[in-house]
Amino acid sequence: MWRIGLIIITLGVFVLIVGLGVNTAIQQFNQIVLPERPLKLYEVRESTPGVIYVELVGETLCFDVGELKQQAEINTAMALAKWQELKDSPQLQQMATKVKEKWQTLMEKEEVRAVNQWVKERI
Repeated sequence: MWRIGLIIITLGVFVLIVGLGVNTAIQQFNQIVLPERPLKLYEVRESTPGVIYVELVGETLCFDVGELKQQAEINTAMALAKWQELKDSPQLQQMATKVKEKWQTLMEKEEVRAVNQWVKERI
């Protein structure tokens, strides 16, 4: 368990150091190379209605919000259709029934009942 915490702390320190390095590099660039038009790490703006511009370290990305919403609706409809197809699948129904039956037989065993009783007594 402590390994996971150590990994998370290490990754956090790594991201912090990289972020500080990028910030320092941008500050130095703005002071030395191009002080009249400072470079920003990111900037989000909507100059025309329905179009969002995202600027990442000088590179500009353009997103049409209407097109993104339309594509999201299409993808959502496709995902719901696939989910319904999967949910209504007879093979999945059979597998679920088998799992329920195995679970019931497991729960009816004397060892499981004894463990459940022991846990209830401790709570």
